[in-house]
Amino acid sequence: MTVTSYTTYVGRLHDLYSAILKESGSVETAHIDIVIYRNGFGYKAVHRVAGGHVERESFKGEITSSNWTIAPESEVNSEIDRFFALEEFYAYSDKAFNGGKGPFSTAHWDATLAHVTFSYSRSGRSTLVQRMLFVAFTDDIHAEFSLAIDQNVLVQDHSSGRRYFEWKVADGVVNADVPGSRVTAPSDARRAEALAC
Repeated sequence: MTVTSYTTYVGRLHDLYSAILKESGSVETAHIDIVIYRNGFGYKAVHRVAGGHVERESFKGEITSSNWTIAPESEVNSEIDRFFALEEFYAYSDKAFNGGKGPFSTAHWDATLAHVTFSYSRSGRSTLVQRMLFVAFTDDIHAEFSLAIDQNVLVQDHSSGRRYFEWKVADGVVNADVPGSRVTAPSDARRAEALAC
């Protein structure tokens, strides 16, 4: 089996993400959670779209902490833009969490990870959802090094799992326990369920 390159997929995902935020009336609803992990730190953006309106929240914190703080939207957006501008993209499979550690503690030091949960619906159509844990690099040299180490836990031949999967019709999506996936504003417990991945 061959490790799947997600460079084109991530490019299209970025285009859709940008289009929905720019033209929020183009969808009936959307929920987009993007958590970027780089150098032991995390940045989370939550976008909820309904009725042509976009509600945004931003957080940041150490990956090992459960107390992420509210962050300036511009800082988090800068990290998201940095991720989408990288050159090489791959994705972790469900196997990445077998054995307890997971890629948050084992990924190459030069890697940027992004946990992206994205769902949207257009009028009269089914809701589509995807959840992926991408790993991205500035160049193919760092990517090749990581591929050699993580080949067995990366997505191969576009195979989907229960935890991580490409676009599909929403039907009982399994939550992933990843750092920052359940981060909420400390003073706003009412949004806890809406923020959970």
